[in-house]
Amino acid sequence: MKVYSAYTQARGGGAFQLWVRLLAAAREAGHSVAYAAPTPIARLEEGGARHAPIPAPVRWRRIGTGLGLLVLALRAIFCWWPGRDSVAISQGSLYSFLLLPLRWKGARLLTIVHGDYAEECRVNQVPGWIVSLTHAAVGIGFRASDALVAVSADLAERTARDFRVPRDRIQVLPAGLPKPPPSVTDTEVLALREALRLGNETLLVYVGQLVPIKRVDVIVDAFAELARTRPATLLVVGDGALRAALESLAEKRGVGSLTHFVGWQPNPAPYLAAADVLVLASDYEGTPIVLMEALSLGVVPVVSRVGGMPEVVGSEALTFPAGDSGALCRTLESVLDPAGRVRADLQSLWRSRAAAYDYVWESRVLSMARGLQGSDTHL
Repeated sequence: MKVYSAYTQARGGGAFQLWVRLLAAAREAGHSVAYAAPTPIARLEEGGARHAPIPAPVRWRRIGTGLGLLVLALRAIFCWWPGRDSVAISQGSLYSFLLLPLRWKGARLLTIVHGDYAEECRVNQVPGWIVSLTHAAVGIGFRASDALVAVSADLAERTARDFRVPRDRIQVLPAGLPKPPPSVTDTEVLALREALRLGNETLLVYVGQLVPIKRVDVIVDAFAELARTRPATLLVVGDGALRAALESLAEKRGVGSLTHFVGWQPNPAPYLAAADVLVLASDYEGTPIVLMEALSLGVVPVVSRVGGMPEVVGSEALTFPAGDSGALCRTLESVLDPAGRVRADLQSLWRSRAAAYDYVWESRVLSMARGLQGSDTHL
């Protein structure tokens, strides 16, 4: 089977990591892989995948992103020539629409839906006319897909409702645990805590992009309240347009010296493993990959009650209403014991959640792709 796919960012969040994992698994399974991206991906290059360059987003992000999408569309029309044994794997959003020429040339189109596009646009305050045009294009791509995979049941329902896709055509496949699972030694954890000059205080960590929909401002506000009553430190792992504003917010709230912004890290596992609690406060999510990484490492999360996150954590005691920093602070206080460590009962509950997930998400998606070969109708 020949696999074609694309990602227009040089590096991204969980969806990007899941995309890399999927294409690497395709190569390991013996499939031919061609991918378009701004820069070669080392893991894919080592596996023998063929890289096709496209422009990366530049300083003026919308212009850079638009140029990358345009070049991807031209590549799909004029440069890639799939056969009947081919599948185009889309990461959702506009990719399905841009990869439609491959379907017209005989390939099947498999779309993976990671997030709620309409919700992201609302939070990011995208101009209405852009939202309308893009929404229409996304809907065309979704409806033309031979199969769709949503990473949470909530996301499947939203996709069916917002884009008029028959619900029975959307299969729910939670993202699953990362393969290979993250491996961190006690020595690495101790070295990291020493480098950050941490003692026995509670360590909260956020891992992800610093963009509006992630609501890291809610985390900073809640942390400022928590730090009034107990020794604690906040570690922010990630980068994005809001970094400077968030650093200023931490200073304004009086926790600048207790908040460490360490930027984007290619391997966030040591930062996760060093923490007592992973905190995610997004206004919307599908199933964040970092949440599954935390599950692999046994790091207890506290998450906003949106998307597929409550389904993963399995306990209301580890969730709070999105956008409510006071509720987040109270939830953190209830999760931690007087010594500042996660309550033993919640730690055990979280570790038991790993039994509900497995390491074969990529294999299941590739099996679906193989099942499309020779099919004349939508799944």
